[in-house]
Amino acid sequence: MQKELNPELFGQMPNESATSSRWVEPQVPTNVIPVDQKMIDLKGEINLSNERMMKLTMQLSEFMKSSQLKFDRITQALTKLDQSHQATSLETSQRVAHLNQRLGERKGLDQKIQEMMDRHNGVLRGFEVRLNHLQKLLSEKENQLASTLALLNETKMEIARLKRL
Repeated sequence: MQKELNPELFGQMPNESATSSRWVEPQVPTNVIPVDQKMIDLKGEINLSNERMMKLTMQLSEFMKSSQLKFDRITQALTKLDQSHQATSLETSQRVAHLNQRLGERKGLDQKIQEMMDRHNGVLRGFEVRLNHLQKLLSEKENQLASTLALLNETKMEIARLKRL
């Protein structure tokens, strides 16, 4: 016994199958491409997509490598800059400390110099006082000497006068 295909599976109505022959040739639309051709086209598209993916992957990998290199260079530059900044900061703080030390020493020396000048000025004032006192004494002694000389001359004259008499 032969098996019959169900005509409803192929889009035919049961009443049409009764009028038509038992073997129905499927109607292939004219715009439908055979399955093998579709498979070949799809494989070609998949290959193209795979090639594009590989290119994109390679480009992404190269971009990541170049980005990593740039990042490493920037990191090294920042490290150098930080080290330079720290060295400069240390040097500056050392210079400031040295200048503060020298300033303190200078203030100490200035204070000692001021004390020496004050003592010197005190010695000069004392000398001036003594000099003035000595000048007064000298002028008194000169006056005394002048009066003594005058008295001596007077006495000499008196003696000479007395000798004549």
